[in-house]
Amino acid sequence: MRRYNCKRIQDAIEQNKGSKVFARDRPVRQTLLTQLKTDTGNTVSSVPEILGEIERFYGQLYTTTQNPITSGAHDSRAPLTRHYTEDIPDVSLDEISIALKQLKNNKAPGDDGITTELLKAGGRPILIALRRLFNSVILEGTSPEAWSRSVVTLFFKKGNKALLKNYRPIALLSHVYSGLRLKVCRHGPHSDAI
Repeated sequence: MRRYNCKRIQDAIEQNKGSKVFARDRPVRQTLLTQLKTDTGNTVSSVPEILGEIERFYGQLYTTTQNPITSGAHDSRAPLTRHYTEDIPDVSLDEISIALKQLKNNKAPGDDGITTELLKAGGRPILIALRRLFNSVILEGTSPEAWSRSVVTLFFKKGNKALLKNYRPIALLSHVYSGLRLKVCRHGPHSDAI
């Protein structure tokens, strides 16, 4: 069985020229952003300064300026209703297999470095491990810490490359989390569980 799985993974690597199955580790210093202009008009060019400016810019952009709703105030949003059941069926190997087939290839991996090609090449052992993981998440109501992390990549849109407003941030999530969770749980009998 082990030899068979190793052969499947090796075939997948060869079929995808090696770079598509396992995450490519990009050197930390290799970046397309060599300099950025700050709001004050200064130009920063060192890695710590660039990272600091990115954190400041997007932190400010995504911070809410709306006052929180106090307990006595009227909330016009619809109330959140959670549906609980004690009889949640287990995720089946077939559901996971179907979900894997629906995942697109050649997508960048998240923080865990796992690509869809690697998941697909893993065969039955991967299906069993994923079933165990998903059933654990559904029944215990907690997800792995790794699912709360992402790799943020900045894509240049247009204009001056030194201005952060000309970049779009994309969060690369774990394929196990985003792909399988959405495919299995959104369309399966577990859609209310997660």
